[in-house]
Amino acid sequence: MRSRQRQVLGVLVVIAGVGLGIWAFWPKAKKDATKEGGSQSPGTPGPGGREEPYAAASLIPAEAQAIYKRGKQLMDEKKFIEARVELSKALASGHLGAPEEADAVNLLSKLAEEILFTRKIVDGDPYALQYMVQPGESLEGAPPKGIERRMGLHVPSQLILRVNGIRRPADLQAHQAIKLIRGPFHAIITKSKLTMDAYLGDVFVRRYRIGIGAKETPTPSGFYHLTLGGKLSGNNTPYTPPVNSGLPMKTLLPKDPGYPLDAGGHWMSLTGIPEKGTNIPTGAGYGIHGTNDPTSVGKAVSHGCVRLLDKDIEEVFSLLYEKWSTVEIRE
Repeated sequence: MRSRQRQVLGVLVVIAGVGLGIWAFWPKAKKDATKEGGSQSPGTPGPGGREEPYAAASLIPAEAQAIYKRGKQLMDEKKFIEARVELSKALASGHLGAPEEADAVNLLSKLAEEILFTRKIVDGDPYALQYMVQPGESLEGAPPKGIERRMGLHVPSQLILRVNGIRRPADLQAHQAIKLIRGPFHAIITKSKLTMDAYLGDVFVRRYRIGIGAKETPTPSGFYHLTLGGKLSGNNTPYTPPVNSGLPMKTLLPKDPGYPLDAGGHWMSLTGIPEKGTNIPTGAGYGIHGTNDPTSVGKAVSHGCVRLLDKDIEEVFSLLYEKWSTVEIRE
């Protein structure tokens, strides 16, 4: 009898050990899968742990000032990853004074140049990883040979090329060590400031001057994502005016009079997110694009779209990813 009891006890111990092992391993496996992007869906938190940048109402002014000062101290201590988080949090709160806001934008832009837009990978950066290219692989294309989609990065290949100093996708070589960036990027547009802020998760990346809709044809506030299949560039990119623009609803091509895009034909269509109260459908004609009139940037004169200068639209085009990147337009 005692022998049988010992056998039963032994079996129970083994079962408990297996269960404990599964329990201990499962969160890590789930976390690793999320990093690879294999099981994520739009709106799922990325490496930063949030689906969008910090909400403006999440901090009171005194807290924002304290976080800003802590970020400055971390900069002085050369703890750049930690400083980036704190300064981004303070900036996104909307509660910094004008001098502090300008300083935070300047510091974070410099950090983006030194940490994000270079081949260097800083220890502790959750958005960057090194990758060894295998024979037959390319940045674009379907898995298993397409690196970006297989890894679930949700960043355009143009950014990976730029970061690694590679001119063309065809120049990628087997056994080459490259830096990958985990996305997606998001944008916050503030109409009253005529600015667009680009974020990678919770981390501020860059601020751009923009042009927006005139009083008669305003840019609609709300929450959007980049339309799947609605990201275009090149000298054949068509343009259709927004539905409420008052313009004839006909498609314009680069050779047509009144074609409003830049020479590079950069266009990113926006679709409202109904779950967040924005019901503007695909095909309504609202988007982010370059402009043939640089003087309109910094003004409210468009028919509802968001305009950027040539150098800025090229960069934003390399950051935002169809379907996964969200754009919040605030008053």
